[in-house]
Amino acid sequence: MMKTMQLIIIFLLINNLTSAQSQDYKLMRDSLSKLSCEPVDSATFYQAKVNMETFDTNLISKSIQLYYRDLAWCYYRIYMKTENLEYIKAAIGMFEKALPHKSDYTAVLWDISFCHYILGNCKESKFYLKRYKKITPKKYWDKTLLSQMLKKCK
Repeated sequence: MMKTMQLIIIFLLINNLTSAQSQDYKLMRDSLSKLSCEPVDSATFYQAKVNMETFDTNLISKSIQLYYRDLAWCYYRIYMKTENLEYIKAAIGMFEKALPHKSDYTAVLWDISFCHYILGNCKESKFYLKRYKKITPKKYWDKTLLSQMLKKCK
């Protein structure tokens, strides 16, 4: 009986320790990525990329889809600076990791469609664009860019 009680106490302590370390990504987001809607220099994206790539995602218990989108956004912005297509491919990979956690994440659906468009992957671009359009009200569509994408990807 005493041994069983000790095992239960040890299990509860371990469970509390692991759950105490796990948290909502939104609470740690600014300390990892330091990204904002305002202009940010390329060094900030490189540093955010390193911070996020080395972060243990097992510590995230909630909002992990935001983590993957933020990391994808870093890759995309680095692509914009370097024009290295490997960064667009890496961004797509991170967007794909976000979707299982929130399949109706419209920003990710748009972003992944656009990244495939950049690569000339029309079939994939149209696939994600169709999903995006299905759940996003028309008033939020970027009609100019949509037209351009659909014109190139017939």
